[in-house]
Amino acid sequence: MGTDPTNGSPITVREAGPVTITIFDGEQLEADVDAYLEGLRELHDRDRPYIGASLMLRYSAAPGQLRRVGEWMREHKDDVARLCVGSAIIAPRVGFRFVLSSLFMIQRMPMPYTVVSGSREAAEWIELRARSVDLRVPDDLAAVLAEELRGRGYDGA
Repeated sequence: MGTDPTNGSPITVREAGPVTITIFDGEQLEADVDAYLEGLRELHDRDRPYIGASLMLRYSAAPGQLRRVGEWMREHKDDVARLCVGSAIIAPRVGFRFVLSSLFMIQRMPMPYTVVSGSREAAEWIELRARSVDLRVPDDLAAVLAEELRGRGYDGA
């Protein structure tokens, strides 16, 4: 799974071992969401466990796009629950963390998750989840996540 981070897309995806890092950094168009959902389908077609790390920096709040992602999650919840060991959502803005946590109280995620403010917290949580299912994450995961944040003008911690 992957999108080219140099193509200007507001959704970029890269992999670091079993960790799929998704960065939402810009106003997504419908085509961006389509490509992202197609990438998720491809990831699930591999039929291998993975852990998600999502950096929620800037994103579209367009109701149609949010609804499409929600529908995809509901349609694929069994695969997500079976394959996704967990998801660490990094949201540097406190207001967004609150909104996201409130949303997840209404619409439960089909896998364990956490919403955190920085890369260190996310990496620690991911490492614990990975150990629980005998997956090995890269030793430098916290640094990789911090660099993604710093490269976009956020504090990497």
